[in-house]
Amino acid sequence: MTQPMTPYTGEHLKKLRVQANLTQVQLAQKLGLTQPAVSALENGAHPSAEQQKKLSEVFGNSEDAVSNPFGDWVKREREKLNLTVQELAVKSKVSVPGIYNIEAGRNTNPRQVTKDKLAKALGAKIPGDVTAIVKNQSEIDGMGAFTDFEPFSPDDLPKTAGIYVLYDVTERPVYVGEGGDISKRIKSHNDKFWFKRPIVDTASYIEVSDEKLRVQIEKLLIKFLKSNAVLNKQNVDRP
Repeated sequence: MTQPMTPYTGEHLKKLRVQANLTQVQLAQKLGLTQPAVSALENGAHPSAEQQKKLSEVFGNSEDAVSNPFGDWVKREREKLNLTVQELAVKSKVSVPGIYNIEAGRNTNPRQVTKDKLAKALGAKIPGDVTAIVKNQSEIDGMGAFTDFEPFSPDDLPKTAGIYVLYDVTERPVYVGEGGDISKRIKSHNDKFWFKRPIVDTASYIEVSDEKLRVQIEKLLIKFLKSNAVLNKQNVDRP
């Protein structure tokens, strides 16, 4: 199977260039571009498929180059409108922590309803290349997309069957769970002493309709995570 190209954008590209001890001019020569073109890429312009290919030839498919295209786009459009995160939260009805997590790259693929709210509030259409890169990053062959959601926002809880993971403020997975309705399972945690920030900060899920498969995947993930899944390592936290 062909290995997907790593998406190189913004500060990630700059980081790799500096690590490689290259000036913008030197990198431009390697890519067959101009120095202003490289500068534009480092300032948020999205490289074409051909430019992505050339960047992969220069840097390889490095983990360090994984980008945050949707978050970068939100931040760029927000700043164009001179909006604070708090003001965008009011306009979009997306929580302040949720927007911070999206812009910081802790939530790289928020639910479509969240994307639509932000796009409407920003008065802009999400670029096709941003959508394509996010899909490439989040898709798991044969399973679907790994999607982020805001665990403390009732409106953002996925009402679907699947596996979910809760992460602390350092992005460490602290809970793995499954349910026929993830929103109900998340709500069942509300009275738990640990269900609060910073113990739980962000969350992700993937749809899995088959109950037997969900239970198997949950147990497998907990065994793999061992002591890292500190809140559900023995499947003991059941309502």
